[in-house]
Amino acid sequence: MKFPTDPRPRAWAIAALLWIVNIPPLFAPALVAGGVTPGVLITVATFVVAGWLLCAGLYEWLRGRSQSAPRRYLASAILGAIVASLLLGLIDAIGGLILAKLGLTEARPLRYMAVRAVANTIFLGWIFVIFAAATMLIEFSARLRRREEQLVFAEGQTAQARATATAARLAALRYQLNPHFLFNTLNAVSSAVVTQRTADAEAMLARLASFLRMTLSTDASAVIPLEDELGAVEAYLEIEAERFRERLSTEIICPERLRDAQVPSFVLQPLVENAIKHGVSRSRNRVSLVIRIEAQGQDLVITVSDDARPLSSSLPAPSSGIGLAAIRERLEVLYGPRGTLTARPGDPGFTVTLRLPLGGVAGLEAA
Repeated sequence: MKFPTDPRPRAWAIAALLWIVNIPPLFAPALVAGGVTPGVLITVATFVVAGWLLCAGLYEWLRGRSQSAPRRYLASAILGAIVASLLLGLIDAIGGLILAKLGLTEARPLRYMAVRAVANTIFLGWIFVIFAAATMLIEFSARLRRREEQLVFAEGQTAQARATATAARLAALRYQLNPHFLFNTLNAVSSAVVTQRTADAEAMLARLASFLRMTLSTDASAVIPLEDELGAVEAYLEIEAERFRERLSTEIICPERLRDAQVPSFVLQPLVENAIKHGVSRSRNRVSLVIRIEAQGQDLVITVSDDARPLSSSLPAPSSGIGLAAIRERLEVLYGPRGTLTARPGDPGFTVTLRLPLGGVAGLEAA
């Protein structure tokens, strides 16, 4: 049986059950004495109705003190049960006097009625004690349920706040990277205009517009198919190809079955940009840039490497640069310890490796 949210009906039902169960013992003395008279019926009905009403009052009394300390609440329950028992004995005594005056019962001296009231108080007091204990259980259960509901609500609010904060954090990290590429491209366009390479400038602006449409239309906090991310990288490399011409060659190695893998949006272009900024732009020789994607167990591994020999002997530290730091933080936010970025210098060149959970590829995730 599922009780309603309001505990009152539950308490009233328990009180009614206790008094209904007690009806046969109330009739027992009359049956032994010779029969049930109208006076007996009225007396028993008075006990049941008055007892139920007193239980309802006792419940409201205890409910009003349910927020008290446990000891004070227990003391209130004991006091309430005693008072309810005394009131029921008093009601029985007054009812007996009224019935005697109406001629429905035999007239008794006041001493007899007082002894009867005390006896009934003791005899029926257990009902109020049981009911008080049941009320305490009902209230504690209701309090626990309310606290659970408040906890669930608070957890929901906290989860929503965390999700909102995470989305904002990811968006900030993503757009923290964009200015690098924009400044480099606009500088290249400016150089092309100054040297009167108008066609090159127009081509770069057209590819820049295409690239921005592709990247800015994607939710900053979303994960997207690797196919789309590679498309954005290819659009970026077309722009850089206009800048470096014969000095840059690129290769993307990705099995077809991995192109549906899910990756964070705008996660590869900053790595490619770093390779060009710290490698190609500082080298006089032709530089090969290779993007390799492969599955290793439950992980997707993406490697961006170049063979540049910069004119300067100083190489950027693996953890340096706002691009690598921001990508590493994005991976940590999205994947926890399973999302990592490692960077190391080569001889020649530089290599950056991303490792993240493999998602979105049928047959590989369960492998």
